[in-house]
Amino acid sequence: MLETDGDISGSGSSDPPFMTVSLSVGVYVLHDHASSFLAPGTMDWVEGPLVAEPMACAARITENSFLAAGGHNRVSLRQFQASPTDPTSVEGWLPAGTWPDLETARFGLACQVIGHKLLVSGGGSTVDIVDIMTKAVSRGQELVTPRSYHQMFAFGEEGYMRLLALGGLQDMSSVAAVDWYEEE
Repeated sequence: MLETDGDISGSGSSDPPFMTVSLSVGVYVLHDHASSFLAPGTMDWVEGPLVAEPMACAARITENSFLAAGGHNRVSLRQFQASPTDPTSVEGWLPAGTWPDLETARFGLACQVIGHKLLVSGGGSTVDIVDIMTKAVSRGQELVTPRSYHQMFAFGEEGYMRLLALGGLQDMSSVAAVDWYEEE
């Protein structure tokens, strides 16, 4: 059964939410300039850490951290490492420059982890691949259908993962095509 009990307005942010990331310490909802946090076993949203710069997408990369992409220059990668004792501390944001920039400036981007790679697409057909282990950024295979403002979804079993790029916009028209990437 679905219920409504509480909302993110208790977090103090009036910015609309852009993305959610679930870590072992709780759930983060990233807004343009702020974040909201929901600890496990609670129904009360609280103010999360301020967002280092407006990001367009984020994905979990470890049990307690996520990588966000976008930023003012549309190529930034920023990591948030949550502290189990203080998961809402702004100190969780690692310094700028910890991760290299993306290869391509993007708008309307989406990102998702598959294996040890973060795939970032949007604003066209190009895909940037970030190796989470080495922090190397490279250009991936292009999407069949250029798109922005779309969703990415990973599924499958270890050793046979796929990532889907769903929906979005192309030249201000809705995209019905689904593109997929298979783990190498």
